[in-house]
Amino acid sequence: MIATIPLSDFGTGIALTPDGTRAYVAAGSNVLVVDVATNQVASTIDVGDMPYAIAISGDGQRGYVTDLMQREVWMLDPGQQLRRQACRPRRARAARCCDPASR
Repeated sequence: MIATIPLSDFGTGIALTPDGTRAYVAAGSNVLVVDVATNQVASTIDVGDMPYAIAISGDGQRGYVTDLMQREVWMLDPGQQLRRQACRPRRARAARCCDPASR
């Protein structure tokens, strides 16, 4: 173990930015943004009832987090530390629901 980072709630998913400077942790009703250099929570993004799994795009421009209770996928803007939009995917359209270019 390198460090222990205190969180406001238990974490269920974690994703690192491609440059390794930030970790996004799905915890409680938020996504916690952890500064990896300082091992501190730098900011909090409110995403609804129960964020569960999280992913950051390969270019670091978008994040996606699933809300287990609402059955939604939230699109995040990591640069602005904001929640952008939600969609309720259907089985065949799950990958397309959060990508505005695919509509």
